[in-house]
Amino acid sequence: MTLFKKDKDIKESFVYGGYLILKKLRSVPSKRLSFYDISEELTKKNIIHYRQQFFCLMFLFSLGAIEFKEPYIELLNDEN
Repeated sequence: MTLFKKDKDIKESFVYGGYLILKKLRSVPSKRLSFYDISEELTKKNIIHYRQQFFCLMFLFSLGAIEFKEPYIELLNDEN
């Protein structure tokens, strides 16, 4: 699985979806959101497929940027 494909729109990549999730998490004072809030935000940006949303979250988790604490997804290490 590749992060980017040269023949696809960048907005269809997991990296772009991860950016949108991080942007939303940083805008919330508690730095945590439910999966439904994140799904709603991604849907507004035309990322409507659950598989793509799932891979965006897995991408951020693999980088150590987020953590899953039921029922929330929390932003880790928000220094910048």
